[in-house]
Amino acid sequence: MGFGLITAGFILLFNPVFYVIDIIPDAIGFFLIAAGLSKLSCFVEKIAQARSLLLKLAYVEIAKFFSILLIPYNGGSDKILYTFVFTIVELLMFIPAMNWLFEGFSYTGIWYGGTALYAKHDIVKNVKKDGKKEKQAVRSVDAMTRTKNAILVFYIVRVALTLLPELTELQLYDYLGEVTALSRSATYYKPFLYVVCALTVIIWGIGYIRKVCAFFGSLKKDKAYMDALNRKYEFDILPRENFFTALDMKRVLTLMLLASAASFMLVVDGVNLFVGTISAGLLIAAAVILRKYSKAALFIIPISAVRGILAAVNLVLQTRYFAEYNAMDAKWISGATARYYKIAMLESVEYVFAMAAFLFFIAILMKVVKNHLEVTGVETDNAMYSKRNRDIETYNVIGSKLLLTAVLTIINFIMYCAYHYLVVEMSAIGVIIIVIALIWIAYTLHTVSTIANLIYNKELERF
Repeated sequence: MGFGLITAGFILLFNPVFYVIDIIPDAIGFFLIAAGLSKLSCFVEKIAQARSLLLKLAYVEIAKFFSILLIPYNGGSDKILYTFVFTIVELLMFIPAMNWLFEGFSYTGIWYGGTALYAKHDIVKNVKKDGKKEKQAVRSVDAMTRTKNAILVFYIVRVALTLLPELTELQLYDYLGEVTALSRSATYYKPFLYVVCALTVIIWGIGYIRKVCAFFGSLKKDKAYMDALNRKYEFDILPRENFFTALDMKRVLTLMLLASAASFMLVVDGVNLFVGTISAGLLIAAAVILRKYSKAALFIIPISAVRGILAAVNLVLQTRYFAEYNAMDAKWISGATARYYKIAMLESVEYVFAMAAFLFFIAILMKVVKNHLEVTGVETDNAMYSKRNRDIETYNVIGSKLLLTAVLTIINFIMYCAYHYLVVEMSAIGVIIIVIALIWIAYTLHTVSTIANLIYNKELERF
């Protein structure tokens, strides 16, 4: 039932975080938890909600990880802003996710005989009796509530201790009073606070890990509970092929959207911070899933791989060039001209491969969706309902949206190809490209949402 993955995921959340630098990225932990919950989420709605929120939180953590690239451009006030925003978003998503997760576990405990979930633990305190201190149980709490509280308290404390050192940036020098040679601003003590907060998180994390391992270990040892869950999954869920098809296609659509978003061109000091390698990797992941339903999807992999390699090369070349020159120097400095237009050419080649990969993906997706329409939805005709007519109507809606998505994809990547050539003469081209890219990404979101709502969400709701 994936309890091993869930345990590993929670363990990976134990490490301290400095600003936005996470030694063991929390995204890995959240993805592991989500993977461990995949089977239970098929038949427990609250766990499905928790899993969905944890996946979204994982994507937030990925954004947090890549915000490290902005560190050279950030001052103290920027750092506290980023830290504060990420901590608030994390808490707003993690707390309800844990509430839904343990509500789901409570449901499984009632319906599938989970005795380990409700094992009692005594809360012991020192009390005075006849002038002597003695340990006495003051109340009992079940294992599930105890573990949930331990996870929430640890995570809240860890997030708070991540923010605490950055708060020193709020002090203004004018408020220090009399300035002397021995005066120290609050930021002087930030390294010390980093050490103290990190040690606190690590020490607290030891107890947190013990409780997590003990709880999920006890669930795995609850044989009657595990057997009941396995029977439910094997006999009620596995035979339903359309259910798993819908899950796969939802993942494909999500990865397609993320690949589009990761192709956004964000140029800072001449360097595109959204490296195309990430988008290529996401599209490859989507193609790997899509190949179950169309072998032609395999051709997307080499095209995207070439795009990913070119993107990495372009990043290196851009970083080296823009460390010495800017785009306008290509007009006036002979040494910069050849280097600049070599970068422009390679960037154009990268975006041609990117455009080809996306267009090929859209074409295969259209074919797969058409095939799925034949085996989903209402499977019989009657006097009031024609499945064939309904499928044609649905396919026309989806086909038109995918076609427009393809057109916007072409426009977007043509503008990307032209960027380095046009920016030399027209600095405003950057704003135009951003607007076009946002329109493309927004319409891609609209398209994948429409496909999911018309076909795959309905299949998931049936089960």
